[in-house]
Amino acid sequence: MRPDKPSLLSALGIPIFGIICILCFAVSLKWWGRVPPSEEPKVVHQTLDDEIDGLLDLRGLKRLDFALPHYPEEMAAIPQSPLNPINRAKVELGRQLFSLADANGASCASCHVGKFSGFSGDRHNFGFGGHGHDGLIAIDAAMLASHGLDAPGVRAPSPLGSAWRFGQTVLVDGKLGGSAIGANAGYDFSTAPFPASFNDWADGLLPGVEIQALVGQGIHKNASHFGSDRPDLGNLAVAAFPDLSEATARSLNEDSRGLAMAAFERAWVPSRSAASLWGRGDDDALTPRMKEGLVAILKMDCVACHAPPTMEGGFHNLGCPDLDGGHEEKGRVAVTGNPKDERAFRASSWYNLRDAVYAFHGADARVWEFHEVLQRHSQEATEAETLAIRELILEGFFDAQARDFLSTADEEVAR
Repeated sequence: MRPDKPSLLSALGIPIFGIICILCFAVSLKWWGRVPPSEEPKVVHQTLDDEIDGLLDLRGLKRLDFALPHYPEEMAAIPQSPLNPINRAKVELGRQLFSLADANGASCASCHVGKFSGFSGDRHNFGFGGHGHDGLIAIDAAMLASHGLDAPGVRAPSPLGSAWRFGQTVLVDGKLGGSAIGANAGYDFSTAPFPASFNDWADGLLPGVEIQALVGQGIHKNASHFGSDRPDLGNLAVAAFPDLSEATARSLNEDSRGLAMAAFERAWVPSRSAASLWGRGDDDALTPRMKEGLVAILKMDCVACHAPPTMEGGFHNLGCPDLDGGHEEKGRVAVTGNPKDERAFRASSWYNLRDAVYAFHGADARVWEFHEVLQRHSQEATEAETLAIRELILEGFFDAQARDFLSTADEEVAR
């Protein structure tokens, strides 16, 4: 009897078994060689916020560094001198004195114009009856004298954010600032081209904001008695200076006026800007374009010179042109005597530059306007980055409420 014919399945049994073994072996190799999920490389989708956080760490900054305190709610957080602590009555007194005209019709607000955020809003600015610069070179000196005018050699800086001025000094070269504090500490002012006593008041411990408000009353205006005939201001002065006798406070002498105006300048804080609100934690305060601008300025380390919160800094020689007529400003060398500081000027604040009209320390048509300045200092940036920086500076570092600060009375203490 012939044996049964083997089935196809049985005939292929050995090859199928071998194939299955090979497949299992291959799968096992793949499984055992697989990278554990915890070690798998992850695809990171970095957001603008992530990039900003990383760049802030790189520059040694925190988001909170961009935040400015609100006045009057956070008045104690505003930098101030122990020789001139600010209070609301003193700030309001200073605000009114700042706009109060002297016998010649001049006030601080004549050059530091409220609607221009404290800038002059023009190519030139003038004083009345004072003894400032020896006449503006570009304008007929006889004409100035016949009208009782004088003019400084630099444009009027804005008091906006002055509480954070670098080294507790003011003016474009840091000329005014206590000789025992801040950036002017240790320098000899006995041969300086201005009265050395300016920086030696209170044993050299008075900051530049206060010194400027004190001496400015006689530098560019004739202000020996303004305000003393106003009983309402006398009432404010009594509340502003509780350590003075009532009679002394009401007299509104030069010292009281200067300290009050300095308190007002310190309270002029652009804290409602988009950049400051972002620094305080509002993620949506800066637009995506502004955040792109922030990324660009952090990458290029613009913050090394223009530091938060007010985006200003120390003194640098950037080849700035002077006023018409060849008048030459010496820069920081006038204070330090160091040739390396020749024509070194303060890195000015980025705040409310929409109202500044002209950049740097000069005030004539040869001084670059904003778009030229930006192109000069952002040569590493792409066109898109430059546009983003422009929006950040002109919009993100702009506070519309600060523009109105000079014209807004504090009704709670003014009545």
